[in-house]
Amino acid sequence: MSGFGILCPVAAATQVRGMARDHLVIVAALVLLFAFAGALIVRALVAPVRRQHEITVQRRAEMERLSLAAQRTSNSVVLTNAARRITWVNDRFTSIAGFTASEAMGRSPGELL
Repeated sequence: MSGFGILCPVAAATQVRGMARDHLVIVAALVLLFAFAGALIVRALVAPVRRQHEITVQRRAEMERLSLAAQRTSNSVVLTNAARRITWVNDRFTSIAGFTASEAMGRSPGELL
């Protein structure tokens, strides 16, 4: 059969084109397979990030509502850090305690009472 290509160059060329077409189909199928697999991987990675973003947006909105409540309440509000040092006071605290917010910052609530 090796001499077949020499005896019939048209048949040999047709056979080579058929093989090239088969290879092209295999390559195209592999490209589609990898693209699909890549899309699945990206989707699997993006979904948790998207959910975390939604949670962050919800928490930020809740924090803004709580912040407004603390600012606008008629009660005195004092926030401290883990070392029990004042990090924030509302306006009602300043009017009751007689200290400005900047004077209260970094001090313990006991020092101001």
